Amino acid sequence: AGARGREDSQVGALASRDVADSDASRIRTYRLVAIIAATLGILLTAATPLLPVDQQQSSIAWPHGGSTASIEAPLVSYSPVTFDATIPCAAVRELPDGGTLVSTSPKGAPKAEKYGLVAKVTAPDSEGGSRVEVVQRERTLLAVPVTELSAECSIVISSNTTRSSVELTGSGTPPTVFDGELRPQLVGIFSDLQGQAPAGLQVNSELDSRFSSAPSTLKLVAMIVGGIATILALVALHLLDNTDG
Repeated sequence: AGARGREDSQVGALASRDVADSDASRIRTYRLVAIIAATLGILLTAATPLLPVDQQQSSIAWPHGGSTASIEAPLVSYSPVTFDATIPCAAVRELPDGGTLVSTSPKGAPKAEKYGLVAKVTAPDSEGGSRVEVVQRERTLLAVPVTELSAECSIVISSNTTRSSVELTGSGTPPTVFDGELRPQLVGIFSDLQGQAPAGLQVNSELDSRFSSAPSTLKLVAMIVGGIATILALVALHLLDNTDG
């Protein structure tokens, strides 16, 4: 009986030791998972704002489909990154009574010349003469009588963050350059021209779309893995806390 008792005692001790070893192993596993997952979650969360994004570059090109119909761009930032326009002098002759060749604001908009760009043909004066004028942010970039325009000339306008320029090609005069920030506000491209666009007429504007972006694949993966790692660390800490009773 005594021998059997000692045997049972030894078996019990071994069983208790196995349970203790199992608990210790489980605790080490929980602790290791918590440390690794928490470290990974912190690192990925901290790195997420620094990871690249996919920026959606947008632009406006006019005429659209060869038509001079006006287009609107109501959901863009007011000032584009760049604005470039080429207006053939043939387009001027399509507005004998005056009118708008190209404008970045709708016809009749208040302060269109104060904040935007307006290239227009003035109505004939008392002597029957009219002029081509390009006004941008209240600054006259170009003003020339229609009678002085050659058959093959073009008005070339360019504007960016540092300077704006206008050139009357075929006139023999160099471009007129204005330094500084003169980019026009843009809510669309508007014109009084009708029907098919004259050859050479074009407006191109690169829009400020720096806030139109989406997470890159790398950034998206980091966000997902970081979130999963954080949840895993919290679960491991909860299980580790339960082992302490």
